[in-house]
Formats: sequence, C-alpha cells, structure tokens
Amino acid sequence: MFQIRLNDELKKHIEELKRDNPSSTELDDILETDSISMVTLIKLYGEHWEGYIPLSQLLKPLDFQFKPKRVARLDYKPEFKEYLERLKIQQQEKDYQRLISTNTELDAYRDEEGSVTLAQMNLWFQFHLHFGTGREVQAGWLFIIEYS
Repeated sequence: MFQIRLNDELKKHIEELKRDNPSSTELDDILETDSISMVTLIKLYGEHWEGYIPLSQLLKPLDFQFKPKRVARLDYKPEFKEYLERLKIQQQEKDYQRLISTNTELDAYRDEEGSVTLAQMNLWFQFHLHFGTGREVQAGWLFIIEYS
C-alpha cells in the first residue's frame, strides 16, 4: 500500500547497519528503493535502535511513498485486446438486434392473426375514438400506461 520514504536521519542509520551487516539483502533493497515498510521499520527499530534513538527522531520529517496503481488493460497482449474488441462489437450487435426485434411484452397480446403491433393498436384506438363509446379508448390508454 505505502512505504515510508527514507529521510536523511533514517538513511544514515540504515547505512550504518549496512556497514555492520554487508550481506543483508533486506538493507540493500531498502537503500535501493529509498523507502522502508512499516513492518521492517518496526523490526529494525526493535532490534537495533530502541532505547538508543527515539522513533520520532528517525521519522522526522515523515514522508510516505505510495505504490503506483496498476493501470488496467496496460499489460494486455494485442491479440487479447482484439478479442475483447470483437466481443464488445458482438455484444453491441446483440443489444441492437434485441432493441429492434418485436417487443416481447407485447407478444403476449395476440389476436386471431398473431401478435398485435403498435401500429395495429393505434388503428384500433383511432377507430374506437371516432366510432366507439369512449370506454374502449379509456381501457386502451390504461393499457398503454401500464405496459409502457
């Protein structure tokens, strides 16, 4: 997540430890990255500096070093990116076909000839508006409101 960037005081003490322990790869990594994890700092403090140097003195000034966030899709191979693009296009085509196909909710409403389309319902409303009692039109508008 984050580490503590080495300040001058902390770096000086870690370099002293490195002189005493030249084979320590952990100290090499700390000096190379110029930062130390909290766990490692607490361990080193407990083993070498506790009672000798106050922890607050080692940490002044305190500066955090955050690990860079991984950028999604940055390490994808070109072939995989092409595959993802093809999948995206296929999904868009399926969505489009579903959009332009007959509305499945309206398929449940059929007459003797098959599915009732919106155009047929419109004709029915126009006919009953001019020649009907008005009840049919009210029922039709209620149908449209409920199923829109």
